[in-house]
Amino acid sequence: MNGSWFWSGFCLNLLKNRFIWGLGLILSVVGIRVRSCLFFGIALLVLAPLVSLIEQLQLKKHLENSDDPETDRIRDMLNAPNWRNNIMDLVKERMEGPPDAENPADEEDGFRCGEKDKTAKKAVIGIVAKHAKDEKARTDSLIRDEMKQAVFDNGAIAVGILSPNEKILYTDNDWKSLEDKIDKDAVIGQIGLCDGIILQGGSTNEAFENWIAKYCYDNDIPCLGICAGQTSIVLGLGGALFRIPNPEKHYRPDEDYVHDIRIDVSSRFYGIVGKEKIPVNSRHKLSVSDCPGLDKVGFCEDGYADVVESKDKSFYIGVRFHPESLYKTDESMNAIFKSFITACEKKRGS
Repeated sequence: MNGSWFWSGFCLNLLKNRFIWGLGLILSVVGIRVRSCLFFGIALLVLAPLVSLIEQLQLKKHLENSDDPETDRIRDMLNAPNWRNNIMDLVKERMEGPPDAENPADEEDGFRCGEKDKTAKKAVIGIVAKHAKDEKARTDSLIRDEMKQAVFDNGAIAVGILSPNEKILYTDNDWKSLEDKIDKDAVIGQIGLCDGIILQGGSTNEAFENWIAKYCYDNDIPCLGICAGQTSIVLGLGGALFRIPNPEKHYRPDEDYVHDIRIDVSSRFYGIVGKEKIPVNSRHKLSVSDCPGLDKVGFCEDGYADVVESKDKSFYIGVRFHPESLYKTDESMNAIFKSFITACEKKRGS
């Protein structure tokens, strides 16, 4: 191996150990007047090159005996005719990181480029947070664990979409009267980070949820509305709902399956589940009466519209049941999330 680099490296090590020989030089000068300092000064002046020499010998031994690929690269650089330049490149690389590492801090945190690329390909799903209607002075924005888990388990990234308004804008059918109070820019900013939106179920309806439903429709952003989320889809597009006369039959939150629904075979929803009839759970007291821009394509035995959809959008479907509670064991329920996330992935790649 080229020997010249050894002494150049020795000089670099000596420079690295400048504190030792610098202190030795100071003590030696002081030692001219204070004899007790002279001994320590001379000792340090001898120690500095000795430490540098030992470090360099250890490096030489490592380079000669190691089979590590990185060591082979360094060995080849030091044996090359332009080894002087290579030494400077190695020093710079140690200080700044490899030339192809755009962010060395990511490397230190264990977030490798490959992992970053893999994450970048995943669809980002915004789940619209809800509030529980109570009299608490301090409120909470809520996302159900079942919902976020259905997203993660199907290979996407779940994030929350939060109301930017300090005051909660609860509404029934008159959400348009509250539209001017919604901080739309802040909502759009959040939606812009996502490839698709899920509107959750729950016992309340907020004006910004309905506005999001309409914004997704107008801009062809994949949107899945579940139970109260279906309500937001319908109201957002100017539709209407009614209170069902037999809630005891359809509001049964503790049961996995409550009734079957029949599916229109010409619908997109049929293409997702692949069946004309599927069993569903049921936790609702409202149903759709009118839904402009949408088709009713799934019905329970009482004739209520459990599924509405748009055939003209990339994915715009509202269901009255809760697939997030059944997706782990029911292929039809999981197919809803799979199809939705696939539509989001297509949007991400377009």
